[in-house]
Amino acid sequence: MKKNLLATYLTISSLGLTLFADEGTLTLEKVIELSKNNHYEQKEILEEINLEELSLKRIKNSFLPDLYFDGQFGREKNLISNNEVIQNDSFGYIVWKNKLYDSNDNLEKESFQHNKITKEFLLKLSQEERKIAVMKTFLDTNLAALYHQYQIEQLAMDAIYNNRAKDFYPTGRVSDVESLEKEANMLLASAKNFQAEETIYNNKSKLASLLEMEVRSLPPIERPKLRSYLDKEIPESAKLLELAMKNDPKLQQMNEKLEYLSKRILALKGNFDFQVGTLAMYGNEPQKTIEDDNNRWEARVTLRVPLYDREKNQNEIQKTQIEKNKLEVGIEKYKSELAQKIDEIVSKLNFQKRLEKAYATQFDYRNLYLERSRTAYNLNRQSDLGDAMVQLSRAEYELEKNRYEFVITYETLKLLVGEQI
Repeated sequence: MKKNLLATYLTISSLGLTLFADEGTLTLEKVIELSKNNHYEQKEILEEINLEELSLKRIKNSFLPDLYFDGQFGREKNLISNNEVIQNDSFGYIVWKNKLYDSNDNLEKESFQHNKITKEFLLKLSQEERKIAVMKTFLDTNLAALYHQYQIEQLAMDAIYNNRAKDFYPTGRVSDVESLEKEANMLLASAKNFQAEETIYNNKSKLASLLEMEVRSLPPIERPKLRSYLDKEIPESAKLLELAMKNDPKLQQMNEKLEYLSKRILALKGNFDFQVGTLAMYGNEPQKTIEDDNNRWEARVTLRVPLYDREKNQNEIQKTQIEKNKLEVGIEKYKSELAQKIDEIVSKLNFQKRLEKAYATQFDYRNLYLERSRTAYNLNRQSDLGDAMVQLSRAEYELEKNRYEFVITYETLKLLVGEQI
């Protein structure tokens, strides 16, 4: 009966893993492809880019003429030569107003273009980070299934040991302490099994949310083959740092901003804040005309040149220079942190490669141990195979966990140094 109980648990768990091999499964390749679809954060950044493009369009359109009708209808009482006179106070004009030049437009245009480029950097970084997040959640879901397999088998064995203790307790071969110990182990294994089930669902729910799918409609998840990642050569830290200085998205964004601030300082030094425009109007205003011809027109060129701006422009130059100085310090600090981060990642990857060999050997050992236990079991030299199967599942879980962590670490490195790795 106890053997049947273990067999039942193992059959249920193996059935769950078999589902991953069905057609229509969700593979790592499919997940990476789906991650290219913009999610909430990427959609928000795209709308911010649209706002910057609209601001650039407004500057361009500001040179188009304003064409409008300006008029009123009314009468007013005035005192002329001690006589009260009712006069016509109506007028109507067609007005053409046109901006020809504004020295501040170039500054605003450069600012909007810089903001747009910054948002595009953010979008690219967000898309890459989204890819890594989706991959990690996919791998975590697979790992949760393996951990659940291990916990099911552990629960089955603890249930068997607990039942044995209860069977032998009346004979006096099992003490009260040992009986309570077996029951406590079984209850603890049951709680861990419950937690493992919840972890699977939570990871699936997170993955479905990232892929904008309903968790109930999420296809079965196929276990990925990641051996090719472990075969990759890891370049020296110096070479990786050289690539990162060229390709790291955050560093590229900071360098672009530094270039923008340098150009802005030069532009502010050459900015005199003057404006040129034209105004033309044609219409009818009787109180401003002589005799019977009430039609009149006006045309002028307007010029605005400030004589004193309370050092507004000079203060803006100093503010921008301070911002540039601060950014230069930030870039040097980030480069130092980037070098340290690459060293840590390379060290972690090399460590995980060594762990791969250790865990792979451990898995092979547990596999052989299970075969030996099965032989002993068939020869009636061993009462069950449970412990050997539990340890094999645990070894498999630890092996895959290390592989999954290696993949995410490697993808994080790729984000810093670019595809050239």
